[in-house]
Amino acid sequence: GGFRLFIACLALGVAAIAAILSFSRAIEEGLRADAREILGGDVAVSLLYREASPEQMAFLREQGQFVRWIDSRAMARPLKPDGRTTLVQLKAVESAYPLYGKLELTDGGSLADALTKRDGVWGAVVEEAALRRMNLEIGDRLRVGEVTLEVRGLIAREPDRGLNAFASLGPRLMTSFEAVMESGLIQPGSLLNWEYRLRLAPGASDIATISALQNRYPDAGWRVRGLADA
Repeated sequence: GGFRLFIACLALGVAAIAAILSFSRAIEEGLRADAREILGGDVAVSLLYREASPEQMAFLREQGQFVRWIDSRAMARPLKPDGRTTLVQLKAVESAYPLYGKLELTDGGSLADALTKRDGVWGAVVEEAALRRMNLEIGDRLRVGEVTLEVRGLIAREPDRGLNAFASLGPRLMTSFEAVMESGLIQPGSLLNWEYRLRLAPGASDIATISALQNRYPDAGWRVRGLADA
């Protein structure tokens, strides 16, 4: 009886170890497969409080398909009388965003169409929590800095949200890069995170690209990440 109990415990232990190793391997393989979407590109470059120089951006564009965005906290002020001013996590994206994955809206609409300028007003899409906090509905307007935005959609899924989800102090509000350029938020001392992403040509190495960036601009002060970091 004791021997049978020993064999049963041994089998259970081996099965548990195998299951844990198999589970962890599946997670690692899944993360590697989704690394580009998690990172937002093959190579990610981040700068705090200042944007890359024109020369640096020209070099980045030479490496592959390029997109940039601004990530920052901002106060959103509804224009309706019963609206509530709310701290939001602002993200201002260029039209090429995202390079990998897809930003999904609850109504199935296009991000580019939702953010375009209509009758002199830029569009914005938000998380549902933002509507609740500001007491707004789709179609209502708000101000961020000096620019007026119209809420045109709800974000169902943001492909690269996981990287900064824990650092967010407010719900997401996404608008176009051009809208924030008009907002007056971009000035010396503004607490803005400038994000740049590259989609490399098939077969190109993210490690080689990162090495080229670091060798070309050793004192750039930026944070550069590749797929292994994602």
